[in-house]
Amino acid sequence: MSTGELAKAFLAVEPTMAQRLVRAKRKIVEAGIPYRVPPAIHLARTLVRLMRSRWDHALIAEGVATLEEALAMWRSRPYQVQAAIAACHTTVYAELARLAPSPVVDLDRAVAIAMAEGISAGLALVDELAESGRPDGYYLLPATPADLLHRKGHLTEAAAAYEEALELAPTDAERRYLKARVHSL
Repeated sequence: MSTGELAKAFLAVEPTMAQRLVRAKRKIVEAGIPYRVPPAIHLARTLVRLMRSRWDHALIAEGVATLEEALAMWRSRPYQVQAAIAACHTTVYAELARLAPSPVVDLDRAVAIAMAEGISAGLALVDELAESGRPDGYYLLPATPADLLHRKGHLTEAAAAYEEALELAPTDAERRYLKARVHSL
């Protein structure tokens, strides 16, 4: 992945990302760590372990127990469970936005709200985010409403938003995915 692609993925400008990479490489050398890129699967497992090590496992267990207790009180049907999941997602994303605000979290929250409260509600949040200019040039900003508009049946608007996202997508894999979405309309 190029420095420019990394910068776009982290919503940073290329010179800033280049400086971060230089500092990281210097720290690796100073620490005497062998400089090699681990296999992708090893890297992914390491990242997951690092993220999970910061979780509050007691609080998670309490939440799971509360959810299991609530589910036992009512007769579950598939749509009820899907609605409960969507409602949980909106609550969790609201808390994540409070703790670690970022345009990426805001977009994820908009999708969760679209699934729980309706696509129009999610699109309204995406519009607010776009108007704020915070994730300017970020390809998922137009890709998110493209998907929501597609789900709503507004195919012409969805295609235009996918095309905009395609212009901003930083990697070939993301461009291939977006082209496939456009062609699926």
